[in-house]
Amino acid sequence: MSRETKFRAWNKKLKQMGEVFQLDFEAKGVWVKFYNPKINLNEADFWEDKDIILEQYIDRKDKNGKEIYENSEVKHDNHIRPVGEFKVTWDKYKAGWVLSGIRKDKSMWLKDWSVDFVEVIGTIHDKEQP
Repeated sequence: MSRETKFRAWNKKLKQMGEVFQLDFEAKGVWVKFYNPKINLNEADFWEDKDIILEQYIDRKDKNGKEIYENSEVKHDNHIRPVGEFKVTWDKYKAGWVLSGIRKDKSMWLKDWSVDFVEVIGTIHDKEQP
């Protein structure tokens, strides 16, 4: 079974999301492609670890074919329960991706079949964008 591994990065200073194309462990940072509205082009730049939040692709797409990443905000509706808006997180105790925010300290597995009921509606950083 092949698994696609990729990341995106949220720059805390620039308040911008970028596509990671290289991790640099020695320099403690990542090379990121991001959109520069001043020149209307994508650029590449090195962002230090302290300035970013690295988010992993969970190797799943939502019901509309949109990629799901860690910290994605999603709407879940399987016409049973739970229905609502949740955040995608890694649960170290379940060793898997979950929808968190169902109830305090409660989460639900995000399994292959459940992505058919999930729609990406944004990221946890959307409120921070300028």
